[in-house]
Amino acid sequence: MRNGQALVEVIISFALMLVALVGLVTVATKSTSNSGLSQREAQATAYASQAMAWVKSQRSTLSWTEFSAKRGSVYCLPGVDSFDWGTTAVDLANCGLLSGTEYVRGVTVTGVTYYPTPAGTPIDQIVADVEVRWREGERLVRRRLTAVFTPH
Repeated sequence: MRNGQALVEVIISFALMLVALVGLVTVATKSTSNSGLSQREAQATAYASQAMAWVKSQRSTLSWTEFSAKRGSVYCLPGVDSFDWGTTAVDLANCGLLSGTEYVRGVTVTGVTYYPTPAGTPIDQIVADVEVRWREGERLVRRRLTAVFTPH
């Protein structure tokens, strides 16, 4: 009876060690995965900030008429360090990857009219929504920056 009991104890001890080992491996894998996600999120935020800085510089460079003419479109920004208003798409899903990366980057420009009070003078505004997206397995991840511009 003692030999049988010892065997059961050894099997239970082995099973507990195996469960603990699997738990440690799972935690290590998850930690590594989260670290990679954090790095990709930081890079995406940098790409979005870079594009928003360019959009803001365009508002300073172009006249209000030229800048507001950009509304109603999605502009793909496929160059890592170069920008232009040349490439438009139906939506960001139709833009190609940012050159040499796993990211897609674009800016959606829309126009809105703001009414400060019922009797106030309407103010035209341009909303620039810069988005960088990429895939984490099956999940689509996005980083967005938005700015509102007025004529004055």
